[in-house]
Amino acid sequence: MDDSVPEYSSWASILGVAAPAVIQSLAAPLTSTLQTAWLGLYGSPALAAYAAVNTSATFALKIFVFFGDGVSAKVGNLVGQKDWHGLFITVLLSLLWSASLGTAAACVLLLLKPLVIHHVLDLEPRVLAVVAAYWTVRAAAVPLAMTNMACTGVLQGLHRVTLCAALNTGQAVAESCLSAAVLLGGVRFLGAGALVSMGWASLLTQAAQLVACLTAVHAALPHQHGSLRGAWAGETGPRQPLLEEEAGEDEPALRPPCADFLPASTAPLLVSDAGGSGTLPPDAAADGTDAHASAPSPANHQQPPTAPASASRAFLDDGVNMLLRSITLQATFFAALVAASRLGTAALAAHSVVAQLWMLSAYAVDGFAAAGIVLGSRLAGAADDSDQGGDAALKSLRRLIRRCCMAGTAFGAATGATYLLFRRPLIRLFTGDAEVAALLGGSTWTLVAAMQPCNGLVFVLDG
Repeated sequence: MDDSVPEYSSWASILGVAAPAVIQSLAAPLTSTLQTAWLGLYGSPALAAYAAVNTSATFALKIFVFFGDGVSAKVGNLVGQKDWHGLFITVLLSLLWSASLGTAAACVLLLLKPLVIHHVLDLEPRVLAVVAAYWTVRAAAVPLAMTNMACTGVLQGLHRVTLCAALNTGQAVAESCLSAAVLLGGVRFLGAGALVSMGWASLLTQAAQLVACLTAVHAALPHQHGSLRGAWAGETGPRQPLLEEEAGEDEPALRPPCADFLPASTAPLLVSDAGGSGTLPPDAAADGTDAHASAPSPANHQQPPTAPASASRAFLDDGVNMLLRSITLQATFFAALVAASRLGTAALAAHSVVAQLWMLSAYAVDGFAAAGIVLGSRLAGAADDSDQGGDAALKSLRRLIRRCCMAGTAFGAATGATYLLFRRPLIRLFTGDAEVAALLGGSTWTLVAAMQPCNGLVFVLDG
């Protein structure tokens, strides 16, 4: 490979990103899986109520997954191009829009609560008794979780994957400990029942994580090149010269700010600086610094900065495709919830267990998708530059995709085999209800296990 292109497609590079990303991706679903197992001690109504509320709240949150994967790809590409103004305004818009849309999603959840729990879902009275209060607490946590997702996307794009894993794992451990205290130790928040108290545990830990995430994002940004306040004011941060002989110029050429937010017909997302290398050395990935950062051609010299309002519209336009894809995906999960609710409480409880096991494996393999996003965005930023290792970057990008797909499929196959081998112990872990266990022990479990290799490949390709 061309020496100017970092070896991002090696197995060492892939596993170096995937390992902490798997930990990070597993944090939330593992917590939910533990909560499902502990709720099994309270009977099938508790499991059914948890499935009804958790799936609905997840729908409202995950349709905006663009703030995670999409932002991560954008930030990584902008760092690879040394577009510091674009970087800062992307981070700013990610934080503002995630908080705003998270608040809107929470309000919609609260407005739709009577319709969903009384009419869309066919819930028995003993399930309805605990759903209403838990729904409110879970809805209140959505803005916090969505802003945390945006912070995670930013940090991943800045190649701070280990830090992301630490933050998400810390929140998951804290929530798991509080949930154990509630469900196993009898602790209650504000005199509420077990399920609502568990919701309060989630809300409190999400709030603590948000403080930590915002602090981490602020510390990780390359402040020598600009600031969030400057991006909002339309200021362009300093860029480093393309060539050593340009170092003495008072006004080095500037790339048009927010070029990545223009419509795809005029400014594709994956572009490289004209005349630049389009690559990012490994030691510059974390803080965005590089003594040989590239600059554009004089034709783009001194372009006025794009207004934040215009950049904001284009930022949202870029997320439309992922929004539609996420709505379609989450709608299938919600449709399965509705169908299960009409089969009775036992069937809904069994659905809760199956859904958690499916999500556990899907989000685990999503760590390899994260490796493709983090490493692939850097290579994609260099692939268009034929003069400075573009062909080598493209080959490396293709190799990276192949290897991530292989890893995802193998991981899925291993997960499916594990589910089959430990079928009975896992069922006993989640429920003591004979009716629920009978529903889980048949062909449903076999189908879930058999689909895991396909599940792994699809989630990697999705990333």
